[in-house]
Amino acid sequence: INAEYMGKALRSVEPKRRKREMAMEAIRKLAEELALLEKNRKILADKILELNAKKKKIEDEREQLKQEIEELDVKIDRAEQLTKNLVDFYQRWEQELENLKNQETKLSGDVLLSAAFLSYCGPLNKEYRDQLTALWTTKIKERGISMSPAYEFCYFMVGDSVVRDWRMRGLPTDKFSEQNAVIIMKTDRFPLVIDPQDQISHWIKQVEGKTSDHFRQLARRAHKFFNLLETAVTEGKAVLLPDMGEELDVELDNLLKKSFIKSGDSFRVKIQREVKYNPGFKLYMTSKLSNPHYTPEISTKVTIVNFALTEQALSDQLLDILFECEEKEL
Repeated sequence: INAEYMGKALRSVEPKRRKREMAMEAIRKLAEELALLEKNRKILADKILELNAKKKKIEDEREQLKQEIEELDVKIDRAEQLTKNLVDFYQRWEQELENLKNQETKLSGDVLLSAAFLSYCGPLNKEYRDQLTALWTTKIKERGISMSPAYEFCYFMVGDSVVRDWRMRGLPTDKFSEQNAVIIMKTDRFPLVIDPQDQISHWIKQVEGKTSDHFRQLARRAHKFFNLLETAVTEGKAVLLPDMGEELDVELDNLLKKSFIKSGDSFRVKIQREVKYNPGFKLYMTSKLSNPHYTPEISTKVTIVNFALTEQALSDQLLDILFECEEKEL
């Protein structure tokens, strides 16, 4: 009986055992296929990451190229505008070159007239200056010396831009004042300005600077006047001496005459004591006397400039003020 039961059990279990082995074999094969698929998935994932990186790089390069194209478009527009402007400038430069060539042929007469005006016209009023300029012009032409037909002293010496800058700094706008400003700035000798209306002091302060680092106004009665003046001479400052009389201090003779003493690579000058002379030093003197009488000796030491306001100069200034008020946009 036991053997019969055992036989029945074996006949029942054996098919199940075979099915189990077949199932295990199927699971093993599926596991191998799964591992292969996982391996392929990882390869594809890495490939996707690589392609995304390339895509981002390409997009960045495209954006950079787009910006470069935009910048190049702007540069091309600017280059075209510059080329257009250069054509206009070229035409203007050609005209200026032609003008300079014409001026070169007339330079001798212009320089001669400018030197004469600078040397002799400082003390004169506008009427005498115009008469003397007309006389000199006639003499120059009689001697066959070429000069500009539209010669203008201020334009020849400094140009319109400098005069405009001086006006912005407070220089009266009439032609007489502009001539005086040119003489003051271009003369070799230190200027002594006859200025009863006190017009020039403000302009000098604006041109030279209001700070004590570059400019100093000294009254003759100031404490330690000569010490302060000697310091300014050494440091190369601009000095304004207001309210000068008809006589000048003897102590200033060496400075006014520029009687320098050579000392190595530099120069020295004796005022009350001997000090080093700085080439940057500037000296302006003004007088409020309406009709001073200076001796010829003083005239050889300084350049006398007549800044006394005339009727014509006042008329020009008032006209300019009126024009400025009514035509502000200009």
